[in-house]
Amino acid sequence: FFLSFFMKKKGIVFEDFSPFQSQITFYGAENYLINSLRRTMMDEVPTLAIDLVLIEINSTVFHDEFLCHRLGLIPLNSEKVIEFRLNRECDCEERCIFCSCSFSLDITVLEKEKMIFSTDLKNLSNEKNLLGKTVNPIHNSGSEISFFSDPILIAKLRTGQRLKLLAIAKKGIGKEHSKWSPVSIICFENQPFVFFDLFKINKILNTSKKKEFVEQFSNFFQLKPSKSFIIYKENVNEQLLQENKIFLNLIIKWLDNKKIKTEDFLNFVPEKKKTILKIETTGALPNKMIFKSAIGILKKKLNFLGIHLEKIH
Repeated sequence: FFLSFFMKKKGIVFEDFSPFQSQITFYGAENYLINSLRRTMMDEVPTLAIDLVLIEINSTVFHDEFLCHRLGLIPLNSEKVIEFRLNRECDCEERCIFCSCSFSLDITVLEKEKMIFSTDLKNLSNEKNLLGKTVNPIHNSGSEISFFSDPILIAKLRTGQRLKLLAIAKKGIGKEHSKWSPVSIICFENQPFVFFDLFKINKILNTSKKKEFVEQFSNFFQLKPSKSFIIYKENVNEQLLQENKIFLNLIIKWLDNKKIKTEDFLNFVPEKKKTILKIETTGALPNKMIFKSAIGILKKKLNFLGIHLEKIH
Protein backbone atom coordinates (compact mmCIF):
# COMPACT_ATOMS: atom_id res chain seq x y z
CA PHE A 1 0.00 0.00 0.00
CA PHE A 2 2.73 2.45 1.02
CA LEU A 3 4.95 1.47 -1.89
CA SER A 4 2.16 2.27 -4.34
CA PHE A 5 1.73 5.68 -2.64
CA PHE A 6 5.44 6.52 -2.99
CA MET A 7 5.59 5.21 -6.56
CA LYS A 8 2.89 7.70 -7.57
CA LYS A 9 4.72 10.61 -5.95
CA LYS A 10 6.63 12.74 -8.47
CA GLY A 11 8.50 16.00 -8.26
CA ILE A 12 11.69 17.71 -7.08
CA VAL A 13 12.55 19.03 -3.62
CA PHE A 14 15.48 21.49 -3.40
CA GLU A 15 17.16 22.04 -0.01
CA ASP A 16 19.97 24.50 0.79
CA PHE A 17 22.11 23.52 3.80
CA SER A 18 24.66 26.33 3.34
CA PRO A 19 25.75 28.69 0.52
CA PHE A 20 27.97 25.83 -0.68
CA GLN A 21 25.92 22.71 0.02
CA SER A 22 22.59 21.59 -1.42
CA GLN A 23 20.53 18.47 -1.74
CA ILE A 24 18.00 17.77 -4.48
CA THR A 25 15.48 14.97 -3.98
CA PHE A 26 13.93 13.52 -7.14
CA TYR A 27 10.72 11.48 -7.04
CA GLY A 28 9.96 9.30 -10.04
CA ALA A 29 13.07 10.27 -12.06
CA GLU A 30 15.26 7.74 -13.84
CA ASN A 31 18.97 7.43 -13.01
CA TYR A 32 20.13 8.23 -16.54
CA LEU A 33 18.32 11.57 -16.44
CA ILE A 34 19.79 12.50 -13.06
CA ASN A 35 23.26 11.47 -14.23
CA SER A 36 22.88 13.65 -17.35
CA LEU A 37 21.98 16.55 -15.08
CA ARG A 38 24.96 15.79 -12.82
CA ARG A 39 27.39 15.75 -15.76
CA THR A 40 25.93 18.99 -17.14
CA MET A 41 26.24 20.78 -13.80
CA MET A 42 29.83 19.60 -13.52
CA ASP A 43 31.06 20.15 -17.09
CA GLU A 44 28.86 22.58 -19.00
CA VAL A 45 27.60 25.33 -16.69
CA PRO A 46 29.85 28.34 -17.51
CA THR A 47 31.76 30.34 -14.89
CA LEU A 48 34.64 32.83 -14.81
CA ALA A 49 38.16 31.82 -13.83
CA ILE A 50 41.68 33.23 -14.22
CA ASP A 51 42.94 31.82 -17.51
CA LEU A 52 45.88 34.04 -18.44
CA VAL A 53 48.61 35.29 -16.08
CA LEU A 54 51.29 37.76 -17.19
CA ILE A 55 54.08 37.65 -14.59
CA GLU A 56 56.36 40.68 -14.71
CA ILE A 57 58.43 40.12 -11.55
CA ASN A 58 58.68 36.91 -9.53
CA SER A 59 61.55 36.71 -7.04
CA THR A 60 59.70 34.20 -4.83
CA VAL A 61 60.70 30.55 -4.41
CA PHE A 62 57.64 29.47 -6.44
CA HIS A 63 57.79 28.73 -10.17
CA ASP A 64 55.63 30.85 -12.48
CA GLU A 65 53.59 27.79 -13.47
CA PHE A 66 52.85 26.94 -9.82
CA LEU A 67 51.54 30.45 -9.13
CA CYS A 68 49.46 30.44 -12.32
CA HIS A 69 47.86 27.15 -11.31
CA ARG A 70 46.98 28.46 -7.84
CA LEU A 71 45.50 31.65 -9.27
CA GLY A 72 43.40 29.69 -11.78
CA LEU A 73 41.79 27.62 -9.01
CA ILE A 74 40.58 30.66 -7.02
CA PRO A 75 36.77 30.74 -7.49
CA LEU A 76 35.41 34.03 -8.83
CA ASN A 77 31.91 35.43 -8.40
CA SER A 78 30.20 34.49 -11.68
CA GLU A 79 26.58 35.49 -11.15
CA LYS A 80 26.76 37.75 -14.25
CA VAL A 81 28.59 35.15 -16.35
CA ILE A 82 25.69 34.94 -18.84
CA GLU A 83 26.41 38.55 -19.87
CA PHE A 84 30.06 37.77 -20.70
CA ARG A 85 31.09 36.41 -24.09
CA LEU A 86 33.42 33.50 -24.67
CA ASN A 87 36.84 34.86 -25.61
CA ARG A 88 36.96 32.80 -28.81
CA GLU A 89 33.55 34.15 -29.90
CA CYS A 90 34.24 37.82 -29.08
CA ASP A 91 34.86 40.43 -31.82
CA CYS A 92 37.95 41.84 -30.05
CA GLU A 93 41.49 41.02 -31.20
CA GLU A 94 42.80 39.77 -27.85
CA ARG A 95 40.55 40.68 -24.90
CA CYS A 96 38.03 43.33 -23.88
CA ILE A 97 35.57 44.19 -21.10
CA PHE A 98 32.90 42.01 -22.75
CA CYS A 99 34.90 38.77 -22.60
CA SER A 100 37.38 39.22 -19.74
CA CYS A 101 38.12 40.84 -16.41
CA SER A 102 41.60 41.88 -15.22
CA PHE A 103 43.24 41.70 -11.77
CA SER A 104 46.59 43.07 -10.69
CA LEU A 105 48.93 42.01 -7.90
CA ASP A 106 52.07 43.90 -6.87
CA ILE A 107 53.55 43.14 -3.46
CA THR A 108 57.07 43.78 -2.17
CA VAL A 109 57.98 42.39 1.24
CA LEU A 110 59.95 44.73 3.48
CA GLU A 111 59.26 43.03 6.82
CA LYS A 112 60.27 39.54 7.91
CA GLU A 113 57.55 37.53 6.15
CA LYS A 114 54.24 38.18 4.36
CA MET A 115 51.46 35.95 3.11
CA ILE A 116 49.62 36.87 -0.11
CA PHE A 117 45.91 36.12 -0.16
CA SER A 118 43.10 36.28 -2.71
CA THR A 119 42.09 39.59 -1.08
CA ASP A 120 45.30 41.14 -2.46
CA LEU A 121 44.05 40.77 -6.05
CA LYS A 122 42.83 44.17 -7.25
CA ASN A 123 40.04 44.35 -9.80
CA LEU A 124 41.13 46.74 -12.59
CA SER A 125 37.61 47.35 -13.92
CA ASN A 126 36.83 51.07 -13.97
CA GLU A 127 33.68 52.65 -12.56
CA LYS A 128 31.92 52.54 -15.94
CA ASN A 129 32.50 48.80 -16.30
CA LEU A 130 29.73 47.64 -13.94
CA LEU A 131 29.91 44.09 -15.30
CA GLY A 132 33.61 43.69 -14.50
CA LYS A 133 33.13 45.12 -11.00
CA THR A 134 30.93 42.15 -10.06
CA VAL A 135 33.78 39.67 -10.61
CA ASN A 136 35.69 39.17 -7.36
CA PRO A 137 37.35 36.21 -5.62
CA ILE A 138 35.20 34.09 -3.30
CA HIS A 139 36.75 34.07 0.16
CA ASN A 140 34.17 32.02 2.05
CA SER A 141 34.18 28.24 2.20
CA GLY A 142 33.07 25.35 4.33
CA SER A 143 29.89 23.47 5.16
CA GLU A 144 26.80 23.90 7.29
CA ILE A 145 28.70 22.54 10.31
CA SER A 146 32.01 24.41 9.91
CA PHE A 147 31.95 27.67 7.95
CA PHE A 148 35.11 29.65 7.10
CA SER A 149 35.47 33.21 5.86
CA ASP A 150 39.24 33.24 5.47
CA PRO A 151 40.77 34.40 2.15
CA ILE A 152 42.63 31.89 -0.02
CA LEU A 153 46.39 31.74 0.41
CA ILE A 154 48.33 32.26 -2.84
CA ALA A 155 51.97 32.35 -1.65
CA LYS A 156 54.35 33.24 1.20
CA LEU A 157 57.08 35.81 0.63
CA ARG A 158 60.29 36.46 2.58
CA THR A 159 62.13 39.75 3.08
CA GLY A 160 63.15 41.41 -0.18
CA GLN A 161 60.99 39.23 -2.40
CA ARG A 162 58.49 40.72 -4.86
CA LEU A 163 55.61 39.45 -6.93
CA LYS A 164 54.06 41.54 -9.68
CA LEU A 165 51.57 40.14 -12.17
CA LEU A 166 48.45 40.72 -14.23
CA ALA A 167 45.72 38.04 -14.13
CA ILE A 168 42.99 37.82 -16.81
CA ALA A 169 39.73 36.04 -15.99
CA LYS A 170 37.72 34.55 -18.85
CA LYS A 171 34.51 32.64 -19.34
CA GLY A 172 34.68 28.88 -19.77
CA ILE A 173 33.20 25.48 -18.85
CA GLY A 174 34.43 22.55 -16.80
CA LYS A 175 34.80 20.39 -19.92
CA GLU A 176 37.73 22.61 -20.94
CA HIS A 177 39.35 22.74 -17.48
CA SER A 178 38.17 21.87 -13.96
CA LYS A 179 38.85 25.45 -12.75
CA TRP A 180 35.65 26.51 -14.60
CA SER A 181 33.51 23.85 -12.93
CA PRO A 182 31.03 25.46 -10.48
CA VAL A 183 30.85 22.28 -8.36
CA SER A 184 33.59 20.56 -6.40
CA ILE A 185 31.64 17.45 -5.34
CA ILE A 186 28.44 16.09 -6.87
CA CYS A 187 26.99 12.59 -6.47
CA PHE A 188 23.63 10.82 -6.28
CA GLU A 189 22.20 7.72 -4.66
CA ASN A 190 18.92 5.84 -4.71
CA GLN A 191 17.07 5.89 -1.39
CA PRO A 192 15.03 2.86 -0.32
CA PHE A 193 11.56 3.47 1.11
CA VAL A 194 11.63 2.87 4.85
CA PHE A 195 8.41 2.48 6.84
CA PHE A 196 7.40 0.84 10.11
CA ASP A 197 5.17 -2.23 9.93
CA LEU A 198 2.39 -2.05 12.52
CA PHE A 199 1.65 -5.76 12.07
CA LYS A 200 5.25 -6.62 13.01
CA ILE A 201 5.12 -4.25 16.01
CA ASN A 202 1.97 -6.04 17.24
CA LYS A 203 3.71 -9.35 16.79
CA ILE A 204 6.87 -8.54 18.78
CA LEU A 205 5.29 -6.57 21.66
CA ASN A 206 3.53 -8.21 24.57
CA THR A 207 0.32 -6.76 26.07
CA SER A 208 2.05 -4.53 28.67
CA LYS A 209 4.47 -3.09 26.11
CA LYS A 210 1.61 -2.48 23.70
CA LYS A 211 -0.07 -0.37 26.37
CA GLU A 212 3.17 1.56 26.91
CA PHE A 213 3.49 2.10 23.16
CA VAL A 214 -0.06 3.45 22.86
CA GLU A 215 0.46 5.73 25.90
CA GLN A 216 3.66 7.10 24.35
CA PHE A 217 2.01 7.76 20.97
CA SER A 218 -1.57 8.29 22.14
CA ASN A 219 -2.29 10.93 19.47
CA PHE A 220 -1.84 8.40 16.68
CA PHE A 221 -2.60 4.89 17.99
CA GLN A 222 -5.14 3.08 20.13
CA LEU A 223 -5.62 -0.45 21.44
CA LYS A 224 -8.36 -2.61 19.99
CA PRO A 225 -10.01 -3.79 23.25
CA SER A 226 -11.16 -7.20 22.07
CA LYS A 227 -7.80 -8.46 20.77
CA SER A 228 -5.30 -6.07 22.47
CA PHE A 229 -4.14 -5.06 19.02
CA ILE A 230 -2.53 -1.67 18.17
CA ILE A 231 -4.42 0.18 15.45
CA TYR A 232 -4.41 3.70 13.99
CA LYS A 233 -6.85 6.26 15.31
CA GLU A 234 -9.66 7.21 12.93
CA ASN A 235 -8.49 10.79 12.42
CA VAL A 236 -4.88 9.78 11.58
CA ASN A 237 -3.64 10.02 7.98
CA GLU A 238 -1.65 6.82 7.66
CA GLN A 239 0.22 7.91 4.51
CA LEU A 240 1.45 11.21 6.00
CA LEU A 241 2.48 9.49 9.22
CA GLN A 242 4.59 6.94 7.35
CA GLU A 243 6.24 9.74 5.39
CA ASN A 244 7.16 11.74 8.51
CA LYS A 245 10.84 11.04 9.25
CA ILE A 246 10.72 12.70 12.69
CA PHE A 247 7.89 10.41 13.80
CA LEU A 248 9.70 7.37 12.37
CA ASN A 249 12.83 8.29 14.38
CA LEU A 250 10.75 8.61 17.57
CA ILE A 251 9.34 5.10 17.06
CA ILE A 252 12.82 3.70 16.32
CA LYS A 253 14.21 5.37 19.47
CA TRP A 254 11.36 4.05 21.67
CA LEU A 255 11.64 0.47 20.37
CA ASP A 256 15.44 0.63 20.56
CA ASN A 257 15.17 1.45 24.27
CA LYS A 258 13.10 -1.72 24.61
CA LYS A 259 16.03 -3.68 23.06
CA ILE A 260 14.10 -4.43 19.86
CA LYS A 261 16.10 -4.57 16.63
CA THR A 262 15.12 -2.21 13.79
CA GLU A 263 14.91 -4.97 11.20
CA ASP A 264 12.17 -6.62 13.32
CA PHE A 265 9.67 -3.79 12.73
CA LEU A 266 10.92 -1.81 9.69
CA ASN A 267 10.38 -2.56 6.01
CA PHE A 268 12.99 -1.56 3.43
CA VAL A 269 11.87 -1.43 -0.19
CA PRO A 270 14.86 -0.97 -2.57
CA GLU A 271 12.96 0.95 -5.24
CA LYS A 272 14.70 3.44 -7.55
CA LYS A 273 11.90 5.98 -7.39
CA LYS A 274 13.48 8.34 -4.83
CA THR A 275 16.94 9.66 -5.66
CA ILE A 276 19.04 12.19 -3.73
CA LEU A 277 21.56 14.37 -5.56
CA LYS A 278 24.13 15.98 -3.23
CA ILE A 279 26.04 19.07 -4.39
CA GLU A 280 28.99 20.97 -2.94
CA THR A 281 29.84 24.08 -4.93
CA THR A 282 32.91 26.33 -5.17
CA GLY A 283 30.78 29.41 -4.46
CA ALA A 284 31.23 30.86 -7.96
CA LEU A 285 27.49 30.51 -8.58
CA PRO A 286 24.50 30.15 -6.22
CA ASN A 287 23.33 26.55 -5.80
CA LYS A 288 19.93 27.06 -7.47
CA MET A 289 21.48 29.00 -10.36
CA ILE A 290 23.75 26.04 -11.17
CA PHE A 291 20.75 23.68 -11.16
CA LYS A 292 18.58 25.95 -13.34
CA SER A 293 21.45 26.61 -15.79
CA ALA A 294 22.03 22.87 -16.19
CA ILE A 295 18.32 22.30 -16.89
CA GLY A 296 18.40 25.06 -19.55
CA ILE A 297 21.50 23.57 -21.22
CA LEU A 298 19.94 20.10 -21.34
CA LYS A 299 16.73 21.51 -22.83
CA LYS A 300 18.70 23.29 -25.60
CA LYS A 301 20.54 20.08 -26.45
CA LEU A 302 17.31 18.08 -26.62
CA ASN A 303 15.66 20.74 -28.80
CA PHE A 304 18.68 20.69 -31.12
CA LEU A 305 18.49 16.89 -31.33
CA GLY A 306 14.74 17.00 -31.96
CA ILE A 307 15.14 19.47 -34.89
CA HIS A 308 17.71 17.23 -36.58
CA LEU A 309 15.64 14.09 -36.01
CA GLU A 310 12.71 15.76 -37.75
CA LYS A 311 14.97 16.49 -40.76
CA ILE A 312 15.92 12.81 -40.97
CA HIS A 313 12.25 11.74 -41.11
